[in-house]
Amino acid sequence: MTGSQQPLFPHVRQTEDGRAYELPAVSTAELPPRTRASDPVSSHEAEAWMRDTGKLAAQARQALELIRRHPGRTSKELALATDALDRYQLARRLADLREQGFARTTGGGKGEGELRWWAA
Repeated sequence: MTGSQQPLFPHVRQTEDGRAYELPAVSTAELPPRTRASDPVSSHEAEAWMRDTGKLAAQARQALELIRRHPGRTSKELALATDALDRYQLARRLADLREQGFARTTGGGKGEGELRWWAA
């Protein structure tokens, strides 16, 4: 199995209030390309490296675990709850998870307050 097909195996975790949950299985092969045709070759190489080494999958797993443990937080608040990802890495992985249906958001619109993240 190549890095781009490496599944994110389910793991049992706990929320802040102690409830158990299981992370769903997700394949990084399902993640759409993050680079555009107009991006430099180095960007395409970096994305391929992230997929092939499993780092993309690991970051997605960490982001999903964060929103399970800390539901309803902003990406900034979530980033403060971990040393594993910076705010910008986390924001990218949260968007990936939302695109795949593993996360949902509330707020973010005019008069709705900050964008808050929840596990789907």
